[in-house]
Amino acid sequence: MISRRALLAAVTARERCDFLRLDLQTNEVLTEDWHGSVDESIDPGSLWKPIAAMQLRGASPFFECRGCWAGRRHGRIDVVDAIGYSCNEWFRQWGVRGEVPNSAIGYALSFAELLRRRAEHPAVIAGLRMAAALGTASALGGRYLAKTGTGPSKKHAGDGWVIAAWPADSPQQLALLRAPGVTGAQAAKLLRERVERERW
Repeated sequence: MISRRALLAAVTARERCDFLRLDLQTNEVLTEDWHGSVDESIDPGSLWKPIAAMQLRGASPFFECRGCWAGRRHGRIDVVDAIGYSCNEWFRQWGVRGEVPNSAIGYALSFAELLRRRAEHPAVIAGLRMAAALGTASALGGRYLAKTGTGPSKKHAGDGWVIAAWPADSPQQLALLRAPGVTGAQAAKLLRERVERERW
């Protein structure tokens, strides 16, 4: 049974979500419901991981995850699982981060570029597909490519983030959503509800 506190957090998040949607063919902003500017600095938690993983060339290394967020142990995994399950330990052992965006529009455009170059990064795309189907963004399902994150918040323990593109096999649209006071997994659910409600 969902607690009253969790229910209130979900209602608050739904009402106050920040939302940005792009046309992936043109990079045109189709929807911008953002509190403040989409150019302002943000910290969306693990959304940086697929962008960093674009630097991977050749076969993915395997690393052993003996302990990660929320006490999870992912075991011996490669970059596909590391993106799908958002394994902090795999990325820590890999040790490569490089430059990542620092604004909402920056993240949206960086993911758009990744999706345009998806044939060059099959493992990263497989990780985004896994995240949406089985991993941290599984509230979205197999129609999407997605990544979640949980970032710092001024008012809550953390804010949930999700970036997603659809349809998975030939993405036409991309959306970035921030939901205050919930997890990235809950943010993914809110994104799916909005896409289905608006029939995009």
